[in-house]
Amino acid sequence: MSRSELVKSLLQRYGNEFFWNGNSYRGLFRTLDQKVQEGRCYRLIASADFLPMIGDEVRDEKYFYTILRVDGVFLSAKRLYTWCIVEQKDGWERSENDT
Repeated sequence: MSRSELVKSLLQRYGNEFFWNGNSYRGLFRTLDQKVQEGRCYRLIASADFLPMIGDEVRDEKYFYTILRVDGVFLSAKRLYTWCIVEQKDGWERSENDT
């Protein structure tokens, strides 16, 4: 089993289901600031085959999120997993003044 397959199997076991472009994925959502329980920005860790772009939307069973930043973790030029910074949209949206 390759390392990216190992990460994917761990996400399948411990991750939450979310949807992007009509496909189902599993990933871990973690708040960026552990001290703020009602934070709106999260780190999303997903398998290497999840390849969104900035501005794309993902959703889980409760919320919609906008992807603010996306990158991957690589080993020997092979992607192990994808990480994103996402912002929750339900009931609150970024204004043009927010940076």
